[in-house]
Amino acid sequence: MKKLLISLIIVSASISVCGQIETKFLSKKNVLEQTFLGKVQQRQSAEIKMPAFDLNKLIEEDKMMDGKDVPFRFGNAFNVSYSLEDGQWQNVDDGRVWTMSFTSEGALSLNFVFRDFSLPEGACLYIANKEGTVLYGPVTSKDIPESPLFLTDIIPGSSSTIYLYEPTESLEQSSLSIVRIVHGYRGVFSEESIKGLGSSAPCNVDVACHPEWQEEADAVACILLSGGDALCSGSLLMTTNLSFRPFLLTAFHCVDIDPVNAVISNSEASDVNNWLFKFRYKKHECGGDSITLGYTYNGATFRTAWRPSDFALLEINNNLKSNPNLKWLGWDNTGVASTWGACIHHPGGDIMKISIDEDPITSSSWFSYNDHWHAEWEEGITQGGSSGAPLLNSDKRVIGQVHGKIVYNPNVTPCERLNTDFGKFNLSWNGDGTNKLSTWLDSIGTNATYIDGARPSDFSIKQCGINAYKINNLPDGYNVNWYFPSGSTDITQNTPQLNYCTIGSSNNYHNNEPIVASIRKNNIEVAQRRAVVRRLLSFLGTYSQREIDGTISIPETFFDNYDTLYVNPNRYVTITSSAFSNKTITYTGASLAYWNYDNDETITVRFQTFPRNQNLNIVAQDSCGCTHVTIVVNSNMFNGSPLPLLVINQTEQSIDLNINTSMAAEYTRNCDTDVEIEIVNATTGQVTYKGVIGDAGVSVSTVGWTPGMYVLRSQVGDKAKSYKISVK
Repeated sequence: MKKLLISLIIVSASISVCGQIETKFLSKKNVLEQTFLGKVQQRQSAEIKMPAFDLNKLIEEDKMMDGKDVPFRFGNAFNVSYSLEDGQWQNVDDGRVWTMSFTSEGALSLNFVFRDFSLPEGACLYIANKEGTVLYGPVTSKDIPESPLFLTDIIPGSSSTIYLYEPTESLEQSSLSIVRIVHGYRGVFSEESIKGLGSSAPCNVDVACHPEWQEEADAVACILLSGGDALCSGSLLMTTNLSFRPFLLTAFHCVDIDPVNAVISNSEASDVNNWLFKFRYKKHECGGDSITLGYTYNGATFRTAWRPSDFALLEINNNLKSNPNLKWLGWDNTGVASTWGACIHHPGGDIMKISIDEDPITSSSWFSYNDHWHAEWEEGITQGGSSGAPLLNSDKRVIGQVHGKIVYNPNVTPCERLNTDFGKFNLSWNGDGTNKLSTWLDSIGTNATYIDGARPSDFSIKQCGINAYKINNLPDGYNVNWYFPSGSTDITQNTPQLNYCTIGSSNNYHNNEPIVASIRKNNIEVAQRRAVVRRLLSFLGTYSQREIDGTISIPETFFDNYDTLYVNPNRYVTITSSAFSNKTITYTGASLAYWNYDNDETITVRFQTFPRNQNLNIVAQDSCGCTHVTIVVNSNMFNGSPLPLLVINQTEQSIDLNINTSMAAEYTRNCDTDVEIEIVNATTGQVTYKGVIGDAGVSVSTVGWTPGMYVLRSQVGDKAKSYKISVK
């Protein structure tokens, strides 16, 4: 009998996305430790052994179908009838766990087809292989689509166990019927490995070995068809309205499972509602044996298809936009041959591979003259299971999908079949006038001829510097019109560069006011993005001043965006901020005796002795011309001795700041003019006191001051002076 591990504590570290189910591949054979099943006591479990079947007969059938317009069959399907009544329930403190194990001798993999599958809130289902290297799940109530069948992922190995947990508050509310068990006998996994590595031809190349294609790889899916025993490939496609609807391109012959009539029947179209789509099934690194976390989604809706170019377009029945790890591919419908091309695919359901044709892609004829693209591979090949995978041009845009091989030689090895033919995307675009891609991918009628790939996180409004805005990763060929819904015209289009905007300074740069970006293609609005204007207050820097002889006259002091720095003429002033790093620094205004920018975070300047009271405007801009900070430095301090140092002991409760005769003379002070003062913590930049003093002076409490260095700035009219204050 099998043994079941039962948890006493339910713990889940996964972030669940509706409809998205994870498959983990681990090398340490401890997948159950990833779930509540890890901290358990052992129990008996029901075990089912599948009967033998005529494998040689299936292999002969497969040979006869090789090279034909049919999906890749990898397994033998057993039609069965098992329910929760056939398994073993075990009670735990917070609920109960059902388990049932299945073994099919010699199987490279097992996968399951469920019917009447439902789970209450708080319940979940997992599947693990006997070796403990692969874990599918958790499947929760929100992951189960409204379709007759539910397909599980393919689990490597000849034995797997299904675990179903019900919490105490939801006992006897689950429903599960197992109607099919598939014994994988080829393709998906090899006999030598239970780690999830497949057995496609050795000349196939892992996509992980081409890091320049990793973005595009995140759009490619391995597709498990409704019977659970056949596979194809497909890819997510962009729409001109940037909607990220989960449209998936695959092959006509993957939907039309009867190659004789060459027509997609209503039942075949509805069968896609039961398909499973697996994304990011690829290696972590070239030459490694670890696999990335895969995501599976169940169910799709048939949209359109056309046999002459062998295309089919589906829409997955989930909101894939919530998964930041997926990408949608761009496309090109011009029909222009590419100077080279690549195909990303799942041959035999294996981990993701890539094939590259380094020469120009040429036309070929399948049903009619030049209706396909033809590739001759310098690297990699395609095989059964690759059907429906995208052909990408030199701009990494889809121009076709795998149909097969017009010239197929059954007498040579797969690695000697270096040719593949693809249905042309430009012919699929218009199809027969009714069945066509353009209806779905350009529903707003922009007549776009191409679009680049993107992720759902793209196309948001990003603030650039103080008062400029842009659309993140705006697609090539699109433009933006910016406006305030309030009707304000205080906005300049296409500055500091094309499709950006710069807003004026009225109302503090329109702080907290909504702004709208109208994204347009060929003068048609395709989408809107909205944001609220925020004045950037995150800038922080330090400045200090030293005499010609190196004596520090102003210690390092913090300041923010909108401070004006008052310094002495003929002193070296050092200004440091991370906002300067990798920026273009310019300055205008004052005549300087010295200027230096270290191309990182530090600027050093020295004003001429005369004239005084000059403003130096320092501007930091990025490569787009966005202003990130403007700093004003004023040579307004008295050109005299270094700052006097006032020492305050911690026991003192206050300091007296008095205006004496000599100080008043320095400022040429009018009798009716007050002196403004500000005391700043030189370490934190926090203003600890701000006010005015008259002839009688002022007493400032120092209770609670942190020991350290402070700077007292005093100003009367347009003249200023500073003191250092040391609190001990």
